Amino acid sequence: MKKVLQLMAILFAVTAKSQTNVYHPFPDSAAVWNFNLVTMCWPNGWAFDYYSVQISGDTVIQGQVYHKLSIPFVQHNATDLCSESVGYQGSIRQDTSIKKVFYVPPTDSIEQMLYDFNMQVGDTVKGFIEESTFNNEVVQSIDSVLIGINYHKRWNINSFYNIFLIEGVGSTYGLIKKSPGNMIDQKDYSLTCFRQNDIPLYPDTSVTCEIINGVKDISSNSFQTSIAPNPFHISALLQTNSKNGCVSFRIYNAIGLLVKEEIILNGEKYILNCAGLRNGIYFLQLINSTGEMATEKFILE
Repeated sequence: MKKVLQLMAILFAVTAKSQTNVYHPFPDSAAVWNFNLVTMCWPNGWAFDYYSVQISGDTVIQGQVYHKLSIPFVQHNATDLCSESVGYQGSIRQDTSIKKVFYVPPTDSIEQMLYDFNMQVGDTVKGFIEESTFNNEVVQSIDSVLIGINYHKRWNINSFYNIFLIEGVGSTYGLIKKSPGNMIDQKDYSLTCFRQNDIPLYPDTSVTCEIINGVKDISSNSFQTSIAPNPFHISALLQTNSKNGCVSFRIYNAIGLLVKEEIILNGEKYILNCAGLRNGIYFLQLINSTGEMATEKFILE
């Protein structure tokens, strides 16, 4: 039995590696990316946004065909001044022969490189998403992730925030947002799901990944959570009403730094272990398998 399991593991690794040798192009139509954004919004405290980026038709810029990106609606719990903007977000095109994606910002007509899917470990991130206020970000490691039924290459970018570039999907940090490079911006974008041609592909095929277009109001969110006891010292019971599917969560400290993240496969009950974290105020952000979001504040003492 042990030899059979070892053989299966070897076959799985070979299959995954062979799939990552095939270039998976960036979508050029019928694609939707859902993101959530955590912002330190002075003087209003923390703001939590949830929005979609979609490909919304084509345009011609400098004689080349581009695909337009737009945000139709933003769910938020703070003032409009702290919310992500809606509407046209710029345009993209790709050159599959050199495995690169190019971007024209909404207020410009000159393209910049957005993604280079040729990068190797140790390469410095270049192009529009580069941020070098304090230090250049580099590729820390390369692995693969299952997108639908195929494995796509994934680049782990060395940054204050967890940023991945996924072949055929893009950046998990806001898609077209500059890498933060430091803690000054205090904005953390995270990709919650991705779909193409109405088929959910990321983080898996079980999510609904509905486009946020204003029909569904944040007040109708049925996702509920609780932490008990609160305050607590090391661990507490986290309960949600998510009876099906996984729940992902992120913990931020009082200055907006991401300190812990995890995916709960059975999202109804979970022992929240905060060993190693300093005493203080923290914010817990959770997203269930249908894309609904909930936030909780807790205190370690």
